[in-house]
Amino acid sequence: MTNTGMFFRMLLSAVFRRRSRAVMAVVASLVGAATLSCLAMICIAVPQQMNQEMRAYGANLIVTPLADSENGKSGIDDAMVEHTTQMVSAKGSEKHATYRYENVRVNAAPYVMAGVNPAQVRNLNHHWVVDGSWPSAGKVLVGRDVADAMGLKVGGSITIGGIVLDDRTKTVTVEGEPVSLTPTEYAILHLLMANPGKVFSTKVLYESVWQEAALGSEGAVAVHIRHLREKIEINPSEPRYLKVVWGQGYKMEGGK
Repeated sequence: MTNTGMFFRMLLSAVFRRRSRAVMAVVASLVGAATLSCLAMICIAVPQQMNQEMRAYGANLIVTPLADSENGKSGIDDAMVEHTTQMVSAKGSEKHATYRYENVRVNAAPYVMAGVNPAQVRNLNHHWVVDGSWPSAGKVLVGRDVADAMGLKVGGSITIGGIVLDDRTKTVTVEGEPVSLTPTEYAILHLLMANPGKVFSTKVLYESVWQEAALGSEGAVAVHIRHLREKIEINPSEPRYLKVVWGQGYKMEGGK
C-alpha cells in the first residue's frame, strides 16, 4: 500500500471513530435531559396529585364539638368554624367543608345523616358523582345504596304522616287533599320535611329560604309559619306536624 493510500485510510478511520463518539455523546445528553425532565415532573406533579387525592378522600383536620354541661348543648357554632378556618388559612392554602353527622331512623332502619354545605363539598370532593343537580336549600342528597333500598328517585316525594310533598310537581297534599301554598310557604315546608325532627331557628329558616341576612326576620317567619299551620293542620292551635320548640325554633314531626 502506498503512503498516500495509508494516509487516506487513517484519515477516514479517525473521522468515523470521532463520529461514533459524537453520536454517543449526543445520545448520552438526550438520555440525561430526559431523566432530569422526568425527575422534575415527579417532584412537581406527584405532590400536587397526592394533595388533591388526599383532599378528595377525606379531611386531614377534624374539629370535634365539646358538650356544654351548663346548658346541656353540644356542637360547633359558626364562630368556631370561622376561627378554625382562619387559623389553618394563616399557615397555607386550604379547602374545607363543614359536616354535621346525626344518627336517624327512616322506616325503622338506621341511617347516618350528614348536614353539609353543598358548595363547599363540591369544591373539596371532586370524586363525587351526583345524579341530577347538587341540592339547594331544603333539599336532600341521598346515597345510591340508600336510594335503591328505599326506592327513591331524583326529585322524589317526601311523606310525613298525612302530608305528601312532591318536589317534581311542586305540589302538597294533606290527607289526600291538595293544598295551595305560596313559593315561600312551599320552601319552608320542604326544608322542614326534608329534616324531620330537626329544630331550625328563625335565623336559619330565614337565611335558608329567603337567601339573605336575617335582619328582623322573626315577624316574617312567624307569619308564614302561621299560614302554613292554617293550611296543613286540622287544628292550627294544636299542631300535629309543624311544632314550635320554645326559645329554639321550629321542627316537623310525624303527626303523632
